[in-house]
Amino acid sequence: MKHKSIILFVVAVAFLATFDVTAQKKSKGNNRLSQNSQQIVESMFAAFNRHDSEAMAALYSDDAFIDSPDFDAPKRGQQAIRETYSKYFRQTPDIRDDVKSIVACGDKVFVEFVSSGTIENPPSYAPPQMKGKKFAVKMASVLEIKNGKIVRDVTYYNQLSFLKQIGAM
Repeated sequence: MKHKSIILFVVAVAFLATFDVTAQKKSKGNNRLSQNSQQIVESMFAAFNRHDSEAMAALYSDDAFIDSPDFDAPKRGQQAIRETYSKYFRQTPDIRDDVKSIVACGDKVFVEFVSSGTIENPPSYAPPQMKGKKFAVKMASVLEIKNGKIVRDVTYYNQLSFLKQIGAM
């Protein structure tokens, strides 16, 4: 009986040691994935602040999904991403995103930021009083990274606050 207890104890210790090593390896792999995911998203925000829609599109997968409250429908693919951001840069030449916090958890990245600028070239369908209006809107984005590319980017913000700031409401 005593030998069975010792053997059981040794097996339990060996199991726990193996489990701990496996958990550490997984944790290190997850940390590396988180760091890589965060770097990709930081590069995306840097490209945004340079107004480089080509560099931004290159960070997304060919079939990436993006959505935001100001879209009529979600957009897909690098060309749609390039066109969307080029439009933002034309309409608001001084637009910039100031990242307040960024948290990466594996292949998901959560970002809080303030988007600000002055609307100089409003779209033709917009009220004319929007021209020259400044805005600063708190936003949050959830991004997903796969194989080194952004595959999903969903942004949330209070659209009413934005519309009030630019005189559209």
